[in-house]
Amino acid sequence: MVNDGNILQSVILKCKLTANSKSSAFDVAHDLIGEPLEFNKVMSERAGYPIYSCESGSYVCDLEDRIEINFANGFSKNIWIME
Repeated sequence: MVNDGNILQSVILKCKLTANSKSSAFDVAHDLIGEPLEFNKVMSERAGYPIYSCESGSYVCDLEDRIEINFANGFSKNIWIME
């Protein structure tokens, strides 16, 4: 198992991630962010789709066919949902 978060993030950013359900995609997002996510009403209303954020500044957008993870460091990653 890789212990260096930077190496793991580098590998993840180079791969296409898929999940077999929205629930599984959110589980992966939670594991990658490492913090509890809460529904952000203000961001969601502004964007027009559900957004979940955490204290570090990372957030996840629910875009129906995929979720987009936006990390606090500026990186982002999609997890495609293949239901």
